Amino acid sequence: RRYVYAYAYRLLYGAVRRQLAAFRDGFLAVCGGAALGLFTADELELLVCGRDELRLAVLRATTTYGNGLHAQHVAVERLWRVLERLSHEQQRAFLLFVTGSDRVPIDGLGALRFQVKGAGGDTERLPTAGTCFNTLHLPDYATEDKLAAKLAVALQHATSFGLL
Repeated sequence: RRYVYAYAYRLLYGAVRRQLAAFRDGFLAVCGGAALGLFTADELELLVCGRDELRLAVLRATTTYGNGLHAQHVAVERLWRVLERLSHEQQRAFLLFVTGSDRVPIDGLGALRFQVKGAGGDTERLPTAGTCFNTLHLPDYATEDKLAAKLAVALQHATSFGLL
């Protein structure tokens, strides 16, 4: 029993003691102070990591459009239908693709300032994203199936900074 405890302690703490200390020191340098004690562990996680829930209706209601697109444009309507059919994991991949993070901001998706901009007519190119500005550059694909296929490839091959 002592051996198992000692082994687990070494594995979970001892082996990463220096890294944990560096993380703690950095975190406290940025977020330290008396106010830190006002939060529970769950509240701190929410502040640092954001929300997990994805409510596309909220995102859709606050999205702005440009480069010839508007809320009733056929390409935009197709996009929202495709996004609604995605699994939760795929929707998070989409959020990662367009923002650089798969987490919802603490204020919710309505605070995201998401933009969808036109990127020309029907093409074989994939949709692209500008993560610094939460922008999706969306070609006007000829069909919803083509949009779904191109978006799936883009999401599958998207990478991020991997901070969380």
